[in-house]
Amino acid sequence: MPEMPEVEGLASYLATNLVGRTVASAQLAAFSALKTFEVPLSALQGLDITAVERRGKFLAVGVDGLWLAFHLARAGWLTWHDPVPATPVRPSKGPLALRIVAEGV
Repeated sequence: MPEMPEVEGLASYLATNLVGRTVASAQLAAFSALKTFEVPLSALQGLDITAVERRGKFLAVGVDGLWLAFHLARAGWLTWHDPVPATPVRPSKGPLALRIVAEGV
């Protein structure tokens, strides 16, 4: 699969830069990005990021026993901002679906 090296590289980058940090907030901009109701996004706040793994074409971020999994899909992307933009997340037709803010390290 041609996308596998990119997904593996992204998993490695995220593991280096996220593991050991704490989730400060999780903000949903597109309801379609959420595939569960069992654990609310607010449950992630204050938990430590413990792992980042590639599972096939999916990336999985371990957060104290919970898993946040995502697929970049067709033309999907992930953007890293340091510092995090100050603008609040709002539902719109833009590309932003979910913002996770991590602090620490």
